[in-house]
Amino acid sequence: MKGKSDIENILRGIPKIVRVHAIEQELQRLWRTAAEPVEGESQLPVLRACALNLVVYSADPGRISEIEAVIPQLIPEHPLRAIVMSVDESGGESRVDAWISAHCVQPVPEGKQICCEQIRLDVRGEPISGLSRLVVPILVPDVPVFLWWCGAPPLGSERLEDFLGIADRVIFDSTELENPSVDFPRLARLIVSREANSAFSDVVWIRLTFWRHVVARLFDSPLTRPSLSRLKRVVIGYAEERDAYAPSSQALLMAGWLASRLMWQPLKKLTFSPMQPEEARSELHLRSPGEHPTGARTVTIEFRALRFPSVPRGELVSLELDAEGTPATRFIVAQTGEPSWVESRVEWAGMNPIVQRIGRPETSLAQDVGSALELFGHDRVYEQAVKMAAAFLDEG
Repeated sequence: MKGKSDIENILRGIPKIVRVHAIEQELQRLWRTAAEPVEGESQLPVLRACALNLVVYSADPGRISEIEAVIPQLIPEHPLRAIVMSVDESGGESRVDAWISAHCVQPVPEGKQICCEQIRLDVRGEPISGLSRLVVPILVPDVPVFLWWCGAPPLGSERLEDFLGIADRVIFDSTELENPSVDFPRLARLIVSREANSAFSDVVWIRLTFWRHVVARLFDSPLTRPSLSRLKRVVIGYAEERDAYAPSSQALLMAGWLASRLMWQPLKKLTFSPMQPEEARSELHLRSPGEHPTGARTVTIEFRALRFPSVPRGELVSLELDAEGTPATRFIVAQTGEPSWVESRVEWAGMNPIVQRIGRPETSLAQDVGSALELFGHDRVYEQAVKMAAAFLDEG
């Protein structure tokens, strides 16, 4: 009966401590026990499911509760085995502790529960090299491996390279990069070097989906589409509450997306220096192949740091696109005073503007990670945006 008690506790999400080298055997034993009928009792209605491995790495033990709150929200649409590694290398005796637990959903009333496994590995003490070797034996074979790196990915480090060796796709958040002016070129090189083995998903890029769709819709009309080839200036505003050393990741990726889609090429590297918000106006000059009496044109992208307390630091606040021609046209997408709404405007000289108020859906971290889990191949548009953003920057 102890085996049944173990599985009942695990199905309730209560972790069970196990020996690191016996994790897989312990899981197999528990599920066999769950399938065995007990005299006088009905069989536990449980079905194991796994379509992918999700390996989560965090060097901040304080974030583990946030991570473990996300995983159950992923399971209804993404049955998986989660392997959560919490690493604290602040010193002391090196040790690795392991727990197993399960998360279950019941899609149909009175039907079987669909259960997915979670394995937690706590690594403590002096740094240990080759940590991925702890993960490899407990990966479910023949399904993809997603690596969710929580915190700033240490680009170029042995630790990151170690885990990239087991990952089909890497999920990260570029807002956590410590220095975009250095890290975006490194990220672009990493994407190129891992082309044959790994793809990348950036939470920032996923959150930019709404902005990209709104901007693209501005040019859906036959009246506005010709303005794309006549754009001469773009102003990207982003929320900043402290000294602005460089444009935010969202601002850089938005600029990279526009430039890569419209085939603009930077004429020189973007330079910037520490400035107070409202004074940060870094400019970038690019060559556009668009129609012009003298051939290629120069387009200016301005990055502008703005105080906007209702918007998280680094997120986009506004986007202005000016097109020359007759009549001159300005396209604006901007946050309103309410975080869940933006306003789009199309202004022609001498004509009434077209104004639209657009609801901005709120997304959670679980939804962002879930969106990343839906992608199995390369996101070429994202990769091109990163490479273009890297081309803007000096590496210092």
